Amino acid sequence: MRKQLAALCVLLSLGVAAKDEEQRFEVSHVKVGLACVKTTPEPDQDGWVCQPTKDIYVVDQGSCVYDKREVPCTWHGLEFDYKGAKPGAKLVCNVTSSQQTILGNPKGAAKSGAKQLTYELRLDKSEGHHFEAQYTVFELHEVSSADVAEHTQCALDGHVALSYDQVFHFPVESH
Repeated sequence: MRKQLAALCVLLSLGVAAKDEEQRFEVSHVKVGLACVKTTPEPDQDGWVCQPTKDIYVVDQGSCVYDKREVPCTWHGLEFDYKGAKPGAKLVCNVTSSQQTILGNPKGAAKSGAKQLTYELRLDKSEGHHFEAQYTVFELHEVSSADVAEHTQCALDGHVALSYDQVFHFPVESH
């Protein structure tokens, strides 16, 4: 009986040690909002969320490549610190929009009339800082569709790591 109890104690202590070494994936210091992509406070960073905000007012002051052509746009983005990731892990982000939209990127328009989008964010290191620049193409809207609400939820291995809401305010056609 004592041998079994001693063996059980050893196994339990090994299990606890293994569990303590196993680090959970954590995200902190999440910022979403308007992005500055030409300047940065950190020399090794490609941009940053310079104006954290839920409300994105879409204007024509930025320039982006969309569908193989340069177009006016508004830059926005997401940044966060993370730890406990396996290098190369991918956060899977699902975006749900209040209105149908045309999804695309510099290579082309991918989907028309979509209300949902899924994309991945690759985490190269086990811990660090991630900045993801995104843009919205400038376009005029009718009054009834000037505001587009979006909910984004990002998960790693099926576990939600972060979620946020944004409202995109488009300029209205004047009559």
